[in-house]
Formats: sequence, C-alpha cells, structure tokens
Amino acid sequence: MVPSPLRVPAVTDYIQPHIQSNFGNPKIRKLHAAKTPIVLSLIFISSINYISFHNSSNRRKGEEEDMERQKKFVKKTRVIKVGSEESWDCYVTKASKQGYPVVVHFSASWCTPSRAMSPFFEELALEYKSVLFLSVDVDEAKEVASKLEIKAMPTFVLMKNGAPDYKLVGANPVELRKRIKGFINC
Repeated sequence: MVPSPLRVPAVTDYIQPHIQSNFGNPKIRKLHAAKTPIVLSLIFISSINYISFHNSSNRRKGEEEDMERQKKFVKKTRVIKVGSEESWDCYVTKASKQGYPVVVHFSASWCTPSRAMSPFFEELALEYKSVLFLSVDVDEAKEVASKLEIKAMPTFVLMKNGAPDYKLVGANPVELRKRIKGFINC
C-alpha cells in the first residue's frame, strides 16, 4: 500500500487569513509585523516535527514489511550459503555420509549471470528435496573455488559421495535442470 503524499501546511495557510481580515487596521499591521518572525519560526519547527514524525512512522512500517518479506524468503529457501572451507567440508561430508547428492552454485556478487541464476537455483532447490543445494561466493570462499578449479562464473558442480561428478559452466537454466534430473535418476 502506497502512503498518500504529505501535504505540509504552508506558512501562508496560517498567516494569510489573519492578515487579510485585519489589513485595514494600522495598529494590528505593526503588531503583526513584529510577531511574524516568531510565528514563522514556530510554524517551521512544528512542520519539521510533523514531517519527521510522519517519515519515521512510515520508515518503521517499511522496515516491518521488509522483515516480513525476509522471513518469508528465509522460510522458502533451501540453498545453503557456504562462507568458508570448514563449512564446505562439513556440508559435503554430511551429505556424502547420508547418501545425498550435492549441487553447488559457484557465483560472485559482481557477476550478473550469477545473480540472474540465483532465483532459478532457489526454485530447483524447492523442487528437488532429496538434493543438498549449496551456494559458494568465490570471493568469500577462495579455497573451495581453487580446490574445485572454478575459473568462470556461474559454475554449477554436481557431486556424489563427496566428489565432483559433472561441471556446467555458464548460465543455462534448461541444461542445468536437465543435468540435475539425469543426475538424480542415475
């Protein structure tokens, strides 16, 4: 829901009617001229307070909506982000002991095709529940990328029993889906 635009009352909204009603009386004009700077500063301060209060409440609403979206996203994802060689070894070892195949997406934050493939990779993870899906940022986990000789992004590696079985280089969603389907059915 888009909030309605703010209309901050203009200074003339407060002063103009008073000036017009007493314009003919010179004593009131002098008195009014002396008080105008005070009135203007009070109006300005109250306008700023109104704007800052309104913006902070909108910001809180926006932050709450963002948190809700993130919670939904966190619940939906099955892709595990690997940030170090230790966590890589842990996940791959557990998967191989339990007999789960592993599909790894090697990416980089600066690589547009990698970022474009991430939502598709998430979709595959939701579709194939019997597979462990890992995501490795090559800039964060350089040791893992060099161990598997990753030279281009995005690269997808399909692993069985802790060893790489197939490597797909490039952003090709159709080929990736076909390879995973064949990899699981073997």
